[in-house]
Amino acid sequence: MKALDDLKSEAYTAIQSVDHLADLEVLRVDLLGKKGRVTKVLKSLGQLEVSERARTGAQINELKSTLNSLISERKGVLQDQAVSE
Repeated sequence: MKALDDLKSEAYTAIQSVDHLADLEVLRVDLLGKKGRVTKVLKSLGQLEVSERARTGAQINELKSTLNSLISERKGVLQDQAVSE
């Protein structure tokens, strides 16, 4: 799914470029929140053919997990930077 691949690369770039904790939280909500971009893709599963839903759903869940991990890692880096300043 091209939209999912595009979202993945945009999200990776955005997470790595965030320099402040507040901006990271805004990005997290934009990506993973109740009305977030990943959530919207997940809700669009109903429009897919039955044979594609399971595979695409698994890819979306994997993306969510990966983004959560990346955001947590970036949060740790930013918190360490804030403490050392």
